[in-house]
Amino acid sequence: MRLAAIDIGSNAMRLLINDVIELNGKPHFVKLGLFRVPVRLGWDVFNDGKISDQNIQRLISALSAYKNFTDAYQVDFLRACATSAMRDANNSKQIIATIQQSTGIDLEVIHGKVEAELIRQAEWQGNLNKQVDYLYMDVGGGSTEYSLYRGNEVIKSKSFNIGTIRLLADKVKKSEWQKMQEFLQELSTSPRNIEFVGSGGSINTAHKLSKRPSNAVLDYAYIKKLYEQIDRLSINERIVFHGLKPDRADVLPIALKLYLRSMEWTEADIIHVPKFGLSDGMIRALYQQHR
Repeated sequence: MRLAAIDIGSNAMRLLINDVIELNGKPHFVKLGLFRVPVRLGWDVFNDGKISDQNIQRLISALSAYKNFTDAYQVDFLRACATSAMRDANNSKQIIATIQQSTGIDLEVIHGKVEAELIRQAEWQGNLNKQVDYLYMDVGGGSTEYSLYRGNEVIKSKSFNIGTIRLLADKVKKSEWQKMQEFLQELSTSPRNIEFVGSGGSINTAHKLSKRPSNAVLDYAYIKKLYEQIDRLSINERIVFHGLKPDRADVLPIALKLYLRSMEWTEADIIHVPKFGLSDGMIRALYQQHR
């Protein structure tokens, strides 16, 4: 079975194409292609309330290319989802209709809780400790999702309108910060230790810069040190010295600061980085639907 997922976020949009091979009763997901275009929809929406004509055209162009890729790869099933920026855009209904008419792609705008559940579908199976609660955290451009797991059970789940592009545009309300802090500090009152499971481009970049083995965890001290190193550099220095993409260079310290605050408020010290995201979860959900 060949599956594809299109994830339209506030900072960038991605196309992931996977083959699913069933072997010994277990599905194996083989990546055939990952394509990313930095169409920063969130900057329009969080500043002006709508997506600009220029970015609508870029969005349509990128989706047309994605559709051509899925046709060329002979994809069996495709799912396309949009998150925070499209949720907040007051012209989203018109854009969705235009996308369907221009490309044939049916775009879903999903709620933050659905986003969190799809991310969890990637089924991270690290060295799980039964005495530890795992807090899944996904930092996007427009929102941050948390899901607290005890074994396979969701204890709590919450989405906040705090993301890297919102913060870059200075469009996060103090009340939203207060809600996030209260939510996380309440989790810290549990007698069980909390370890984070991070997803999203920024934490993946942080792990890559650490040069640690792929299954190694990141700790609070390393993230703080990296934040201090990156934050004092100009955007051009981050691009040249650390090989960051321009649309990652400006948001990376913002994301790292958000991880640091979250770890402080929960009194956690460890974060696992299995390098999965929304598109990976969408592929798993497609497989469950069509197997």
